[in-house]
Amino acid sequence: MSHELGTAVASGIRFTANVTPRKNGSGEVATFEDLQEASQGLKRLGVLRMDVDDLGHLFAFGFRRTDGNSLSTLARVASLSTMMSIFFEGWVGELGRRVNAEEPNERIYSIYSGGDDLFIVGSWDALPDLAYDIQRDLRTFAAANPLVHVSAGITLHGGKYPLYQAAQQAAGALDKAKDLEGKDAMTFLGQSVHWRDFERAAALRERLLAIQREPHVGRSLFHLLGQLYAEYQTSRSHTRSGTAQYTYGPWMWHSAYLLSRLAERAGGTAAKEIHTLRDDLLSDIEIIGLAARWAEALTRPSQPSKEARNGASSRTTNSGRYTV
Repeated sequence: MSHELGTAVASGIRFTANVTPRKNGSGEVATFEDLQEASQGLKRLGVLRMDVDDLGHLFAFGFRRTDGNSLSTLARVASLSTMMSIFFEGWVGELGRRVNAEEPNERIYSIYSGGDDLFIVGSWDALPDLAYDIQRDLRTFAAANPLVHVSAGITLHGGKYPLYQAAQQAAGALDKAKDLEGKDAMTFLGQSVHWRDFERAAALRERLLAIQREPHVGRSLFHLLGQLYAEYQTSRSHTRSGTAQYTYGPWMWHSAYLLSRLAERAGGTAAKEIHTLRDDLLSDIEIIGLAARWAEALTRPSQPSKEARNGASSRTTNSGRYTV
């Protein structure tokens, strides 16, 4: 190359988050319908949007000492920008490839990742864990700097839904997450929570999945918790003296009665777990509601195509990822 140009050149590497799913291990690119069919439980395509919170503020004020003096230099600003690009263009792609390598059917498609944001589509059930891993690794990459964090929004769609509309709705979910104080949050299944609460919901999802496998419990547990969460939302929407009722309402005594009845039918170790849920519901209804909807979607019966049954229907969740 240097001979052709007549001058010395320096070679380098440019990372790109180029993650393209292949169909059944072949060279054929998987369609959005394929990704939808590869989902566990509910057959939907997921769309993930993420970006770093308050990056402009980080560039403007992140180099200031506590006494107000600035340490900002062109080199420091350029270094921060480069590091963000390396993470989103390089490491995010690696995380997506790891997800695809874990499954018989590759399930992640990176549309864009660079600068400080990303846009990824895939089987809906793979995206929450991927988003969690991205925010966790960014925190590690930034040496746990409390000013560096990212928010996310995930929406679910049919495989033939127009991508530009899905992208807009996912951007709206991301904006909803960014409405939370301090951000560092995720919107998933229509509910916005900080990442620490998302961890709790994921861990509780695993508990719920274990309970529903017990005799005389089944998926009715998820429907019951979903019903109680809906009643809670109704009570929350009511006002008294101009103040929203965040907890008090019929859902409180309904939960005590209905969950106690379910525990009686279940018996054994399941009864103890259901009683714990009943007691926790008063203080953790938001988290339990999200976990129940998540578990319900993962276990929803479906009639996948013959092709989709090869590996997708027997998939289990990664319960070791979340420790609370």
